Amino acid sequence: MAWLATWVTANRQHLESPIAAMFSSRKSPETIKDYIEFLYLTKHFSGDEQLSFLADPTANPYPATYGTIRANVSGTGETNLPWRYQIMCGHNPYLYARRVKNLRLGAGTYPDGSQRLEWDEIPKPAEPLDWT
Repeated sequence: MAWLATWVTANRQHLESPIAAMFSSRKSPETIKDYIEFLYLTKHFSGDEQLSFLADPTANPYPATYGTIRANVSGTGETNLPWRYQIMCGHNPYLYARRVKNLRLGAGTYPDGSQRLEWDEIPKPAEPLDWT
């Protein structure tokens, strides 16, 4: 098991390598969320922009967020709850972090020459969860 962060683009533009980072599965979702936001900010924002976000974190236009999962909760009906094992940050391309299993070297290389990786996605639980 590991946390895997990949770059995702909506317009199918050519990515030299989709792999952004890998982290130990022992890291908490909160820690990974902070890492992913930091990685996106350092890649896409200038030093003066980062400084302004440091002074006012709410000014960051692309904070990292958890995915969601639908659940039936007693007394409230169906609602969306944070799914802390999916984290997104940014906008085209954006970072997508999630826990995966069987992370390994694959066949071939990415366009940047790095070795391809393969992994097995861990699916979210069937929705909606029933917590009534």
